[in-house]
Amino acid sequence: MTDIIRVQPAPEQRQAFARWAVRQTPKIRTVDPTTFAVPAHLFAIAPEAILTGAQVDGHPYITPTLEDFEDFPELAEALKAVPGEPLPDVPASAYPPDSVPLDPPPDDGLDCCGRTFKSPRAVAAHRRHVHPEES
Repeated sequence: MTDIIRVQPAPEQRQAFARWAVRQTPKIRTVDPTTFAVPAHLFAIAPEAILTGAQVDGHPYITPTLEDFEDFPELAEALKAVPGEPLPDVPASAYPPDSVPLDPPPDDGLDCCGRTFKSPRAVAAHRRHVHPEES
């Protein structure tokens, strides 16, 4: 099984996809003039808007809808989110019986003002410029 997914964005989404791709760490590379080699873990977090109309591993990307989850009513309820609000909790019945909860992410000090930064240097620069009274 491969960890790379080949994504050929729709022509009207190609620039938006490229902007998203170069912001990732490490940057997502192209495999030909119109196709990107996206690691599977990054494909899972790609914004829906840049995938609309794309070819993914040679197949058309289909936007999931709530009807796709009608066999799982507890998940369909959890997917009804309000923009700008925290996501609703997924009920325990949505997980398989042998699942194990993930450990909380480590507090690496890269958060400030509700934003997450990629490096300690970026946090320090932000604090110097935005919060000079704390320095």
